[in-house]
Amino acid sequence: MIILKINRVKTANGDYNYYLAKSVRKNNKVSTVNLKPLGKHSELLKIYDDPFLELKKYAKEKTLEERIEQGDLNYQLIQRPLNSNEAISNTKLKNIGHFYLSDIIDGLDLKGLFKDIKENLKIKYDPYQITKHLIIDRVIYPRSKFGTYKHLHQYYSAPQIKNQDIFKTLDLISNNLLTYQEHLYKNSRKIVKRNTKVLYYDCTNFYFETNKTGGLIQHVFGKDKNGKPLVGLGLFMDGDGIPLAFDVHSGNTNEQTTVLPLERKIVKDFGLSDFIYISDGGINSNEIRFFNTLNNRDFILSETLKKLSKEDLEIVFSNDNWYELGDKRNKRYLMEDILKFEKEKPNEAINRVFYKDFILNKPIDIGLKEKTENNRITNKTAFKQRLIVTYKPKYKLYKEALRLGQIERAYKIINNKTYNNKKANNPNRYIDLGINHENVDIDLKTLEKDIKFDGYYGLVTSLFEDSVEDILKVNSFKWKIEDNIKVFKFHLKTRPVFHRMDERIIAHLTICFTALLVIRLLENLIDDPTFTTTQILNQLKTMQVNPTNLSIYEATYTGSNLLDKLDEIFNKNLRMDKYTNIQLNKNKRNSLIK
Repeated sequence: MIILKINRVKTANGDYNYYLAKSVRKNNKVSTVNLKPLGKHSELLKIYDDPFLELKKYAKEKTLEERIEQGDLNYQLIQRPLNSNEAISNTKLKNIGHFYLSDIIDGLDLKGLFKDIKENLKIKYDPYQITKHLIIDRVIYPRSKFGTYKHLHQYYSAPQIKNQDIFKTLDLISNNLLTYQEHLYKNSRKIVKRNTKVLYYDCTNFYFETNKTGGLIQHVFGKDKNGKPLVGLGLFMDGDGIPLAFDVHSGNTNEQTTVLPLERKIVKDFGLSDFIYISDGGINSNEIRFFNTLNNRDFILSETLKKLSKEDLEIVFSNDNWYELGDKRNKRYLMEDILKFEKEKPNEAINRVFYKDFILNKPIDIGLKEKTENNRITNKTAFKQRLIVTYKPKYKLYKEALRLGQIERAYKIINNKTYNNKKANNPNRYIDLGINHENVDIDLKTLEKDIKFDGYYGLVTSLFEDSVEDILKVNSFKWKIEDNIKVFKFHLKTRPVFHRMDERIIAHLTICFTALLVIRLLENLIDDPTFTTTQILNQLKTMQVNPTNLSIYEATYTGSNLLDKLDEIFNKNLRMDKYTNIQLNKNKRNSLIK
C-alpha cells in the first residue's frame, strides 16, 4: 500500500529542505526515498504560515491520487466546497510572461532613477516597483490604475502595492518628466543599438470620457472625430521605429508649434544634433524646416503640390525629365508615354514608380533680416529646397477611389441639405452652393483640379547630394510611427483617459510611452518580423501557471517557436509543463542585463 509523506532535511545554515517521499522496505529494513523537492522552508514561509502542515496535506492528497491511479477502488476523488469569502470569484492562475518584460525594465534602470529622485524626499513606498508593475500591466492587461491594483493577484510574485501610493508615484513621474525621458533613452542604448541618424515625428489625440474642459483637456473636433475633449501627444521615434521622446499638449494646440520645443530638448538633453527630421505634410512649417538645416541636421517632409508656385507647378506637370525608380540605365521618360503604357497595360504599370526632382524657384524666408555693408535690409535666412515628385499608377487608383466615395457623400449632403464648411479632406469641398443655396450641385472646377494631381506625391528636402532612391526609402518608413500610434491606442488602450489633473494625465501617457518602448525593445531583441506585435503580446498574456499545491505550479500554456526564441534571448527556462516556486523565482531574476 502506497503512503507518501513529507521528508524534512536540515541544511547547513539551519534551514530545511522539504521533499515528497515514500517508505521502501528492502532486506527487512525500511528506508525513506525522496521523490521530488518541494522547496525550502524559508522560501515557503513567504507563502504559507505553516509550510510543514500544508505540505502534509499535499502528501495526503498525492497518496490518494496514486492509489486511485493504481486501481484501488476503496478510494474516491476527494472534493471540497470552495470558500465563499470573495464577492466574486478570482482566478488562481498566475502570469509569468511578465518575467521577460521585467528584464527589459530592469535594464532601463528605473530603479536607479527613482533612487536619485527620492534621495531628499521622505518616501516610504517604492515608486520603482509601482512604476514597473504599471508598465507590465499596461502591456499585458491594459486597464485603469485601480484595475491594476485590484488584479495584483494575477501575477506570480506581484509586489505589495497600496492604491494611494500608485497616484503618489504618478505625481512623482510627472514632476520629473524630462529627467525620466532622458534616462530611458540613455539606458535603452545598453539594451539595443539606437539608430538616431533619422528621427520621425507625428502627433495624435486621446479623448476623455467627460464634458468638462480645462488645462490640457480641451473640447475640440479632432482626429478621433467624436467631438469629445482631447489631449494631444507629439511623438519622436528613431530610425528603427523605437520611441525616443514625447510631449503632452492641450487638445486644441496647433501641431506645428509642438515640434521645436521637444526637438530642442532632444538636441540639448539627449546629446543629439546630427539627424534627419522626417514628418508628414501637416507638421512642416518654414520655421521647422530652417531649424532642421542647422548643426548638420536635414529634413525630408511631405509637400502639398497644390500650394506650389505657378512656375514650380509648370515643372511638375511638364512632359519631360521623368525617371523610373530602380532603373540603373537612368533612362528619361515622357509623361505621355507613361500614361499611354498605363492605359494599354495597367497590370504591368500598376507598381511602377516614376520621379523627377528640381530646386524650388522660391527660397523659403522665415522672416529674419540683417543689414548689409551698404546698410540695406536683406533676408538672413532664405534657403533653397529640393523638391522630389513621384508619379505612381497605384497611388492614382487609390486617390480616384477615395474621391469617388467623397462625391457619393457630397450627393447625400446635397439631397439632405446638410451643407457645412469646406475643408481640404471634406466632401463639402465638392459642393457648389451657388447663389443663396440655389441650384446646389457638384463643383466641377474643384473636381477637375483635384483629378489633375491624381498619382502625384511631393517631398521637399534639404538633402541635395543624396540619391532620390535613398531619400524615398528613408521616407517610406514613416509607417512605423503610425504603427506606434496604433499600438498606443489599440494594444495599450491609452484612450479613453479618465484622469482629470494635468499631472496625472502626463504620468498616464508616460506609463503608456514606456510600455510602448518596452514592446519595441522586445521586438528588436526578438529580431524576427514573422512575429507580429499582436502575437508577441498574446504570448506573454497566455503564459499562466496554476498552483496545483503549495509549491508546484503547472503550466496552462503550450510550447511555441516564439517561446523558444524568448527563452534563448533571456536565458530562461519557461518551456516546462510544471515548476517549483524555487524554479520560478530563479527564472524571475534578471538574466538579460548584467
